[in-house]
This record gives sequence, C-alpha cells and structure tokens, in this order.
Amino acid sequence: MPAAPTYNDGSLSYGSAVLSFAGFDAIADTTFEWTDSSKRVLQTNQYGEPIKKFGIPELKTGSCTIQLPDSGSASPGDIFTTDVTGSTVWMVESVTYPYEKESYRKQNITYAERLVTPE
Repeated sequence: MPAAPTYNDGSLSYGSAVLSFAGFDAIADTTFEWTDSSKRVLQTNQYGEPIKKFGIPELKTGSCTIQLPDSGSASPGDIFTTDVTGSTVWMVESVTYPYEKESYRKQNITYAERLVTPE
C-alpha cells in the first residue's frame, strides 16, 4: 500500500472511467454506468382500450463510487465529463460525505445528463 496515495496504483480496472471535474480528476472505483430510458405514453379510445403509444426520452442517470485525490471532492451541481462517454456532460445531483477506506479517499455520487449550458 502506498504511503500517500493520490488516486490508486495508477492503473484503471476494466469498466472504470476518469471523471474530469473543474480543478481535479477522480476515478470511478468500479464501473461507470448510466441508465438511458424513456417514458411511455399510452393513448386510449373512449372505452379505455389502447390505440396508440409512444415514448419520450428521459435524462440519462447513474451513480458510482469515485476515488478522490488528496484534496477535492464532488458537490451537488458540479459538472464533469468522462473518458468513456465522449461529449456527454454530466451534473452531480447528490453526494455522500467523502470517506477513507484502505488509505483511499472515496465518495458516492449520483449524476444525470446535463442538457443546457447556463449563461
């Protein structure tokens, strides 16, 4: 075990991702996953029988545990990108208080796709 870890041993496990926040990078401790779903809308006739349906896309959402650098942590409202989702920009929705496990700083976050850039 390193004496003063910055992230981890320097390698990424399969399925992990580098999360780039403003001011620091973090590593997804396990797999960086998200859900891409839609909301189903069902149209019925006057007898309540389904006659049409369609879907409306919803925001991509997900959660993961991140390994933090020696200083810095994620906060709700923070924006980040990853090396595995291309141009998708994510926004942190909720976080746990950073904790230490086996000399590594970790934090659980939930996030959603960001659609609009504030001015």
